[in-house]
Amino acid sequence: MAQGLNDYREALRRRIAASSGGIDLASMGPSNFPVDAPSVAATLGDVLQELKLQNVARIPILRAAVVDTTGVTLDWSQIGLMDRFLFRNKGPQSVWIAFDVGGPAVDAFVSDLSFEVQANESISIPLCQFYKIGCRCAAGSGTVHAVAFQATAGDLQGSIS
Repeated sequence: MAQGLNDYREALRRRIAASSGGIDLASMGPSNFPVDAPSVAATLGDVLQELKLQNVARIPILRAAVVDTTGVTLDWSQIGLMDRFLFRNKGPQSVWIAFDVGGPAVDAFVSDLSFEVQANESISIPLCQFYKIGCRCAAGSGTVHAVAFQATAGDLQGSIS
């Protein structure tokens, strides 16, 4: 004996037809195609799990160095890809920085290849990807601190898209 619509779920699912509207949907596929509830639930579950993984608190990984005209490299390559950082110049001289460049190779003058962080200034970039940061002073020396955060879950390629 039938108890409700749920008893006819499979029969109703098999009887759903492609849209017969005036728009030709043949190239796009049917607009009222049968929905397979278990696969939709699984997909939504995967999406939810991914969002939970991306919401994991990130561990700050610190680096500090004394920077001079020779240049130094703050390196996170042994840990992995970083996608967010806070950089602070605690010294009296301007420091130029560049992503994924060794310290001696940093252009210590105003150019497109580096960023200048002046004395007692800080910079925070929330969406970037890097393994190391090269630092160099044009003259004198200074101390720099950097706090970087590692990319997590599916954020590895999506953080700058």
